[in-house]
Amino acid sequence: MQIYENTYFQGGDLTMVFTPSANYCQIVCTYHPTCLLFTYLPVTWTRDPAQRFSCYLKDSDTEMLPKVKMEGAISGHSLKQCNIKISACSPDVHVGLDMQGVNYDVSMADSYQQCQKRCTNDKHCHFFTYISQFPVLCSLPSAQ
Repeated sequence: MQIYENTYFQGGDLTMVFTPSANYCQIVCTYHPTCLLFTYLPVTWTRDPAQRFSCYLKDSDTEMLPKVKMEGAISGHSLKQCNIKISACSPDVHVGLDMQGVNYDVSMADSYQQCQKRCTNDKHCHFFTYISQFPVLCSLPSAQ
């Protein structure tokens, strides 16, 4: 599916979640029951920390929305209609990235792998932040 760089899909908003990348935003859209399109605003898009990593899930009766030129925005389509195998679980680790969100679980962890496993086994967890400095913490923020 085509990715539109420097483009914002106008209208059709279903919800907004935080994701670490445009690819992950596309996967979230694909697994959402009614999402057909998405717009992702990366960390470089704004100085406002509340809007960094924003993933806007969108729907449209015509399967397309008006495209607005917006520097840094990345938009695209869900992969629902594609005949490819994708996984809802991403093994990617983003070093140096602290995802925004309301932390619903903060606890001690011996390694990022232990924190990642805790997130994998929690049905509400979409991503985690592991802080390796003292105190060593595993933080599970909500995606909204």
